[in-house]
Amino acid sequence: MSKNIISDAETDRFTRIIAEVTESAVERSSIGILSEKTLHAVIKAFCDEDRSHHEQRLEGYVADIFDGNRVTEIQTRSFRNLRDKLAVFTKKYPVTVVYPMVMQTTVRKVLKDTGEVLKPRKSPKKGSFHSFLFELYELMDLVSDPNIKFRVLQVNIEEYRLVKNEKDRGEKGDRIPSALLGDYSFDLAEDFAELLPEALPSCFTAEEYSKAARLHKSDVYRELKVFVRLGVLKEAEKQGRVKSWTRACN
Repeated sequence: MSKNIISDAETDRFTRIIAEVTESAVERSSIGILSEKTLHAVIKAFCDEDRSHHEQRLEGYVADIFDGNRVTEIQTRSFRNLRDKLAVFTKKYPVTVVYPMVMQTTVRKVLKDTGEVLKPRKSPKKGSFHSFLFELYELMDLVSDPNIKFRVLQVNIEEYRLVKNEKDRGEKGDRIPSALLGDYSFDLAEDFAELLPEALPSCFTAEEYSKAARLHKSDVYRELKVFVRLGVLKEAEKQGRVKSWTRACN
């Protein structure tokens, strides 16, 4: 994977875009119940600040960004929702799928009756590239298409929840990015190969992968299938009756 350097200028630009997007959204609605998802809007503007490129009708669908040459799709949730659209776009255009990977979430509860924002708390959940690989599994038929590239933006977010009282878990409202931490590009198999655990032996079983990746066994085969489809891994001879894999590229 290629790690793109986040300069001070890029950090300042990201912060400015957050302010502009949230200010524009608040003009239309109350914070926490915004009609447009702020995380998606901020990432879209960060990828291309020319609004004339946004929400372009293309081949019977609406592209998040189309600059006349390349399509950019920002997907904050399941990649499954992109299947049909990408299958059409990639026949004519190069496509970049941008995935905002949430590294840290600060939860802010908002009282429904008064609008008061309660004391924030940090979610114990931490982001990792396992979530990216999980999403790639939803695009198994497309991940190896030469017309598709992937970009991962690591961000911290603030998640607003509408609650009746302090103990109420509440309804998920808007998610607003608060910091840009990393910017990674994936194109060739070698880029994805860097996501393999360093501790893996040259030939390994699913159980060995599970230990090296610190991943629950139920998720292991999903990742292995993605890596095989990407040309990163290939199946090796069985170790007895047990399947094994080896690296297909260095």
